Amino acid sequence: MFKNKRKIIIILMTVIIISSSLLLYNSYLDSQNDNIDKEIKLSEINKESELINLLYNRKSIRNYKNKAIIFEDISEIIWASEGINVDGISGPTRTSPSAGATNPLEIYILISNVNNITNGLYKYVPTEHKLQKIIKNNLSQALAAAALNQAPIADAPASIIITANYDETTKRYGERGKKYVHMEAGMAAQNVILTAESKDLSGVIIGAFENDKIKKVMGNIKQTPLLIIPLGYNK
Repeated sequence: MFKNKRKIIIILMTVIIISSSLLLYNSYLDSQNDNIDKEIKLSEINKESELINLLYNRKSIRNYKNKAIIFEDISEIIWASEGINVDGISGPTRTSPSAGATNPLEIYILISNVNNITNGLYKYVPTEHKLQKIIKNNLSQALAAAALNQAPIADAPASIIITANYDETTKRYGERGKKYVHMEAGMAAQNVILTAESKDLSGVIIGAFENDKIKKVMGNIKQTPLLIIPLGYNK
């Protein structure tokens, strides 16, 4: 009887030791695999690609030459923000993807030195690819003052202002629709910056401003201002 108990104890101890050894070994293998996954070397960046080259050279520029922007260039930059491109399933789509094609963004541009466009504030009409004048005065200084006196806005030949009608998206998606609006604004801003870069223009994305003051400068618009992008030739 005693011998049988002893054998059983020895067998159990052997099983425990083997199981523990296997667990330790598996943990070791997992740790080795984790180290391998954390140190993957990626391929070299191909700077010959036009898009990659634009991304590689993109910088936030805040100082601009006193030089007029070419009319054709500003036309393409504005189109890149929220213009009409190809026909989608539900009709014409935009250059910036929109959740459920709700298209909450409204694009404005403040002109102070662009060829063939008189100074003033304009609203972009994507469906007709045209500008609609809202205010005829040069508002550069006033807009800059409402944006914590940031010099790039005061000095830039043009500033694109991205605003949003949140209701267009939240009435379909509820509160989370606000997140979708912000995503769309970010994509529109990136389109503007990269297209400007392709025209040898520079800019910076500005989000520090007082909403109510910006809206007042813009003629008491109902939309919420989200971003201001001053554009010009780098000094």
